[in-house]
Amino acid sequence: MSGPGSDMVSMQVRDGVVVAAVDGEIDLANVEALEEALLDAASQGDVLVVDLTHVTYLDSAALSMIHRLWLTREPAEHDFRLVVADEAFGRRVLAITGLDAVIPVDRTVAEAEARLRGDRPPR
Repeated sequence: MSGPGSDMVSMQVRDGVVVAAVDGEIDLANVEALEEALLDAASQGDVLVVDLTHVTYLDSAALSMIHRLWLTREPAEHDFRLVVADEAFGRRVLAITGLDAVIPVDRTVAEAEARLRGDRPPR
């Protein structure tokens, strides 16, 4: 993966699951490039897990991008998950905006992978 938004994303692919970990701030200045990088990552597998645990800032453009990504996945509830640790900045933002009630959010990548397999999440 290369391009302006790709320096914010590290990607792993395991068994058709793409885990894209985003680092830094997501705002109007970089959201378009980041969205392209995440769409490129999504094309590498059947399932996309976006890890926002190390994101330090999200603005409304970032929240809109996350919602668009979720809408592009069919069926969204089965092949797109967000990961945001309880103590991460993004967790509170997702709760305040109500996106955590719409988009599946897990605390860890392991929890997201377990839910995708239909397992009980690890404690």
